[in-house]
Amino acid sequence: MRIAAARHGHPQVQYHRVEGNRLTFLPDASVDAAMSCFVFVVLPSREQLRAVAAEVWRVLRPGGRFVVLDPHPDQVGVQFSTFRSGESGAIYQEGDPRTARVLLTNGEWLDLEDYFWSAGTYEKVLTEAGFIDLRTEAPLLADTYGLADPADSDAWNYEVERTRPPLLLIHGHRPAI
Repeated sequence: MRIAAARHGHPQVQYHRVEGNRLTFLPDASVDAAMSCFVFVVLPSREQLRAVAAEVWRVLRPGGRFVVLDPHPDQVGVQFSTFRSGESGAIYQEGDPRTARVLLTNGEWLDLEDYFWSAGTYEKVLTEAGFIDLRTEAPLLADTYGLADPADSDAWNYEVERTRPPLLLIHGHRPAI
């Protein structure tokens, strides 16, 4: 938290440590929207996936939106410009550990352990938590045009991202009362 605040401090941004999959610093129904980026993929059990989804449900106000973003499970072993999830040719089952490689800003690769979860598992966990109107997206590089800074698109060789979706996004919302 201290490092993030020191490097990326902003008067309207607060950093908190999440412990035990609980957002203890947020009251019930206090958030309009939430996004989980590369969180579900590091959780080793469905129970933990469920706990995170339930906690987000708790803090979202009725009508609040939730988006999960993780590496696309159908792209295991594909070498994208800045990461790879799993080994090429490997077949993973739900919850299997796999090695993820992430390109650091200094040009070195960092190996991490994450876990394989199918799109169906994400959808089931969110549905069980009570989220409705789920929508799944698998954007390609062209889908970012007009949204991202064009200089970012030129910074890396994104050739693979033009034809294969590196990320999976699943949107849903808590029903309005």
